[in-house]
Amino acid sequence: MHLLTPKGIIQKLSLTIHFLERKQAEFERIKKEQMEMGQQKMQLDWVKDFKSVDYQSKTRNPVTANGVSA
Repeated sequence: MHLLTPKGIIQKLSLTIHFLERKQAEFERIKKEQMEMGQQKMQLDWVKDFKSVDYQSKTRNPVTANGVSA
């Protein structure tokens, strides 16, 4: 067991405050990264959905051997 002096309490409080500030900044950075990753995932999902649709078969007009549309 040790006794804390007023100076020691101030030092411990200062260290605790700095620790909590670093952890808060880290939390905000991680939260921002997750939001950005979520937005990128939504964009990638949209692109995958867009690419998965076969637009050519829906817009193609069959052409007969003589070049006239059926």
